[in-house]
Amino acid sequence: LYNRSKGMLPADFAVNNVSVVYYDDKWRLTPSGKEYLRDAAARVSGSEDQTVDSHTDTVVQYDTAIDDGGGNYNLTDHEYHTPVTGIYRCNARVQYLSPSDGTKCEAKIFKNGVAGTEIAQAALDGSVGANPVVSVSTEVELADGDTLTVVARHDEEVALNVNNDFEPAAQATYSLVEAR
Repeated sequence: LYNRSKGMLPADFAVNNVSVVYYDDKWRLTPSGKEYLRDAAARVSGSEDQTVDSHTDTVVQYDTAIDDGGGNYNLTDHEYHTPVTGIYRCNARVQYLSPSDGTKCEAKIFKNGVAGTEIAQAALDGSVGANPVVSVSTEVELADGDTLTVVARHDEEVALNVNNDFEPAAQATYSLVEAR
């Protein structure tokens, strides 16, 4: 069979009549295609409320890893770093605290930082409740090393806080849907 230490690949081998080839520590070939073996999922939240200035794209500071077995979320730059090329799903929730009626509250997802490309956006006005939660999600093809960043933005004339320390209302999840 396959000897990883010598880097030798078998022509083929079968487990329960299903061909499986391991060709490094990251990949496995199966009859249905290539499968990524490492943990690419992450779920993060914050540890304290965060101030968001008016009319400014502000990176949401999720600084607590609830689940990040692959170590793909950077708690310092608040970005998810893709470990492999593929289709990724990102879901994020941002809760605004006490916006005025009619204030537009947004949550966005950017590829490769705020200076990169906005790939998803959702918005609510402040009349939907005292502390509205804006949910945004997307599926996107990304290259190995690309990043995903969650951003908050509002149009209130003064700074607002977002609730980052209550996980159900303030969190982001990232997952690999299909490796390429």
